[in-house]
Amino acid sequence: MTEFEQRATELVEVGRSLYKSGMVPATSGNLSARLSDGRIAITVSGRHKGKLTQSDIMVVDADGHSL
Repeated sequence: MTEFEQRATELVEVGRSLYKSGMVPATSGNLSARLSDGRIAITVSGRHKGKLTQSDIMVVDADGHSL
């Protein structure tokens, strides 16, 4: 499993947990994690945090440009 896949899995789990706890609205905001090479794994806009899948996670550079 790549580092991105590991972080994506973690973001999915965190999103579901935060939603179940009532700590995050369904589709507001984003969750992100910095990768060791400086890129950022981040949830795509408008996704329900309680229903995230790995395909809802994308990679951007430090300036926010999608990769």
